[in-house]
Amino acid sequence: MGAGIDSLRRQRARFTNSRCGAGWQGGGIASMAGCIHRRMLSSLDAITPRLTQSGITTCGGSIAARACQMGR
Repeated sequence: MGAGIDSLRRQRARFTNSRCGAGWQGGGIASMAGCIHRRMLSSLDAITPRLTQSGITTCGGSIAARACQMGR
């Protein structure tokens, strides 16, 4: 599990420097938490509404969700 988290951290650092900027930093943290929860729940449906309500999915959230899927 440690290697997967390190990989996500590297991806997050890369995206933080992209045009998403601060929006990614806020969304990325919440999305990584959502990614971990998704693995426990085996369901993105349980998380997506919460992220959407928080307005996180706009930029960072969608990228993090994709990175999470690629890292599985």
